[in-house]
Order: sequence, then C-alpha cells, then structure tokens
Amino acid sequence: MFSTQMGKRLKEYVRDYVVFDLETTGISPYKDRVVEISAVKVVGEEVTDEFTSLVNPGMHIPAQASAVNGITDDMVADAPSFEPAGF
Repeated sequence: MFSTQMGKRLKEYVRDYVVFDLETTGISPYKDRVVEISAVKVVGEEVTDEFTSLVNPGMHIPAQASAVNGITDDMVADAPSFEPAGF
C-alpha cells in the first residue's frame, strides 16, 4: 500500500492505514449529498476494525443513484444526518 502526503507519493510500504468510501446522491460536489460512509482500519496487513453507516441526505435520492449504490429513500429515512465539519 502506498500513501500520499501533502500531494506527494511516499515510496514506502505503510502497514497501518484506514480506507474510506462514500456513497452519494450523484457526482456533483455542489448539489449532491452523502448517503453512506464506510471505513476499514488495517493494522499490519490485518483488518482490525470496520465502520459503516447510512446517512440521511435530507433530500430525495435520485433513481440513477439508487441504481448504482442500491440505497433508497426508505433505507435512509431514520439514519443520522451528515454535518460537514468546518464548512
């Protein structure tokens, strides 16, 4: 696994890291919202922790997004909202 820091690639193996994934209502950073966040923590080549949560985007999830990520309005109706930090 290679890591980037400050926009530069480190050419060394990183044993401990976290990978995260966001599912959204579309591809626009201006109008679309997060509907799921997931993360996997790896320590020494072993997955040591996992996290996943649906997120209520506060808007209708378009059919095109549901077709890609499988997440529907009903699934996020009771999920917590996603509040951006510092924005």
